[in-house]
Amino acid sequence: MTQLWFSKAKGDLLAAKYLEQAGDDHLYVSIAFHCQQSAEKAIKGYLTYNNKRVLKTHDMEKLLKTLHSIDPDLSAELGALNDFTNYAVLYRYPDTELEIKPLTRNKIKEVIALTDKAFTLLAKEIGGG
Repeated sequence: MTQLWFSKAKGDLLAAKYLEQAGDDHLYVSIAFHCQQSAEKAIKGYLTYNNKRVLKTHDMEKLLKTLHSIDPDLSAELGALNDFTNYAVLYRYPDTELEIKPLTRNKIKEVIALTDKAFTLLAKEIGGG
């Protein structure tokens, strides 16, 4: 099951990178969504590897708290993923656009880099890096 989570996470990360190459700001929300999904699935893969129950949630704070119970240092290093929860929900719907900051090219590059880092670190922890 661990490898299935990581395979799905890798697919979302590759999708985000592919969409980013298009250079179209209309895709920023989709890119951020795929990054959130990648990070979420990589954490769930890591939790599965460590025999922790996987929560059916997009809430990155909850997932990071469970990760913290296994490896506090890794959880702290990936703490910025906490902000990714909004990419799973708020940014996806037009009626919430007034409540959130617009995504910029620089922010998208930052989000992709953090997702890549999270995937790499978590995969390395399970011997897949």
